[in-house]
Amino acid sequence: LIKMTGLPISVNLTQADIMNSAVIEKIESITSDESYMEGGLILEIVESDELTNIEECIRFIKKVQSFGVLVAIDDFGSGYSNILNLLRLNLDIVKIDGELIRRIEHDRDTFNFIKGIYDFCTNSGYKVVAEYVENSNILKMIKEIGIEFCQGFMFGKPEAPEDIPGLSGVYSAAGD
Repeated sequence: LIKMTGLPISVNLTQADIMNSAVIEKIESITSDESYMEGGLILEIVESDELTNIEECIRFIKKVQSFGVLVAIDDFGSGYSNILNLLRLNLDIVKIDGELIRRIEHDRDTFNFIKGIYDFCTNSGYKVVAEYVENSNILKMIKEIGIEFCQGFMFGKPEAPEDIPGLSGVYSAAGD
């Protein structure tokens, strides 16, 4: 898909995926293709589980970044996420949790909290993505904070690759 569309592809990973050596092998195989463009693959570490083996996560991140892969923390601000993980993991992208983004238009404290996350992240060199941007009012507030990257139903709903015109028959869940 990366080769066909020229667009980066994001894949969610759990801590169990990070600990699985077959995952690293697959990532190395994808990125060793001569047509792979640096930053074409973004791995999003899902924060629904507590990251209990931080040292293994750090090794994994360094390894995949050496292949030209970007690494994001997904759903930051929810679950077990914390600033210490941001400082230790050397990420590229922080995706602010959608539940926080949804509250922004009705709660000034949430706006200020998101602004604080944004300021910290940008001052630390991370790109910031606002998840769940669902309407123009939320988008306006996100822009007011300075967040440049957004995702959500305002821009489109997730689609299976086989449902995207021009990609039919190119992708299979088996990873062929």
